[in-house]
Amino acid sequence: MKKVSILSLFWLITFSAFTQTVFDKALKEASTDIAEKLENKNKKRVVVLFVTDINKQPSTAGTYLANIISINIVNNSSNFQVFDRDNLNSIAEANK
Repeated sequence: MKKVSILSLFWLITFSAFTQTVFDKALKEASTDIAEKLENKNKKRVVVLFVTDINKQPSTAGTYLANIISINIVNNSSNFQVFDRDNLNSIAEANK
């Protein structure tokens, strides 16, 4: 029984690490694709919004996704200007 538990734990850790690597790679590819499409349309200003839940509230996963995509777009060589989504309303008011 102890061997089965240890083997199961080892498999779970290995699978989790592999899945996270695949997920991070997919997010990087999606971010690069977004940046390329924005660059092709000569867009230099970007706002990445949170993914919300059914109640229109930011979720932890949605915040994580938005943060990773924002970081990847900022680190892109195209020099995008990424606006702070937490202060988006005040930015919009200032531009009126």
